[in-house]
Amino acid sequence: MGVIDSSIGRKAAMAASGALLLLFLVVHALGNSTIFAGWLNTYAEHLHSFPAAVWISRLVLLALFAVHTWYGVTLTLENRAAKPHGYAVAAHRRSTLASRTMIWTGLAIAGFLVYHQLHVTFQVIHPEAAALANRDAAGRPDVMRMILVGLKHAGTAAVYLLGMVALGTHLFHGVASSVQTFGLNGERSFPRIVVAGRVFAGLLALSFIGISAGILAGFIG
Repeated sequence: MGVIDSSIGRKAAMAASGALLLLFLVVHALGNSTIFAGWLNTYAEHLHSFPAAVWISRLVLLALFAVHTWYGVTLTLENRAAKPHGYAVAAHRRSTLASRTMIWTGLAIAGFLVYHQLHVTFQVIHPEAAALANRDAAGRPDVMRMILVGLKHAGTAAVYLLGMVALGTHLFHGVASSVQTFGLNGERSFPRIVVAGRVFAGLLALSFIGISAGILAGFIG
């Protein structure tokens, strides 16, 4: 029996893929923060100066997300099938909303990512502001305008805000859960890890929400 065939192996695969996706999110948040200084087009130009690397990274991220989603759904269904009714009720009382809705927030994030790719990668949402069809004063694809036009639209802004709420809720439980899966927790340290994970989840989600809120409020652009 292979490692992935065991419950522990599947949990490890899900935690490892989640950790790598989280690392990407941190880097992505830092890159997106250039919008506050008006440097988003410069950042995008540097990022896309190596198109092969961009597409390879996208394929790697897609594979990581597929692994994380597959094992997340599989383990959730296995756990629900294995728990007697009485035990499930007791566990429900001890759990948090974030832990009980992991599968749903994960699926919400997946839906958001499809929308996000249609918006910024394939640029079929708000095509009138597509970066590839519009240039800034320096002749670069106008990514800044694409984001501003998109997030000034109430429907698009709502999708982004709800997507980031789902992300924050998912990470609220997921960060500490991943640490626990790798056995990097002690009896005394784990409560601190839980708190740190929740703070981190909130800050990361707010870093993305701040962009949407700032555009809607007129502070950006």
